[in-house]
Amino acid sequence: MEKNGFIQKIQSQKDKRASQVFLAPKGEVKLQHALPLVKSYNQNIMELFNPNELQIILHFLDTIIDKFHTAPDNFFKNQASLLSVHK
Repeated sequence: MEKNGFIQKIQSQKDKRASQVFLAPKGEVKLQHALPLVKSYNQNIMELFNPNELQIILHFLDTIIDKFHTAPDNFFKNQASLLSVHK
């Protein structure tokens, strides 16, 4: 995406191993074109569920987000290696 001009990466001044990623003007144009399509798609998906089901789904997604933010940095790497062992 950087090569195509959609994003711009800037090396962190605090940690030279890290980069900050920003939406470039060309990426902003693509985003503005994509948002109505994504909103329409989301609405179509939501219409497949009743209000109670939507509450359950939203609660589940909120729980995933909470666990992601509190997980140690290597949590997902460790989980991936555990999954590959069980195949």
